[in-house]
Amino acid sequence: MVGQFSTPIDKMQVAVNDFPVFTEGFSVKKYLDDLKMRIYQKALDQAGGQTEAARILGVERQTVYKVLDSGNVSSSGARISVDTK
Repeated sequence: MVGQFSTPIDKMQVAVNDFPVFTEGFSVKKYLDDLKMRIYQKALDQAGGQTEAARILGVERQTVYKVLDSGNVSSSGARISVDTK
């Protein structure tokens, strides 16, 4: 099969209705950053720890830590409230 390959993403079911309504001011970067954070959070919740989450995602444990730290997420997967004032 030319141009076809199988990856875990191929098995994911994502409907067009799952995407946001694109309006002025929509940021692809912000949307993808949020999606990435949700994926890492779900893997952490499912795995119960960063090492197992990294294995599930196929990344280094340090990558899981950096992504979750950048989004102010605790190792339990709960968002940490950050005062930006």
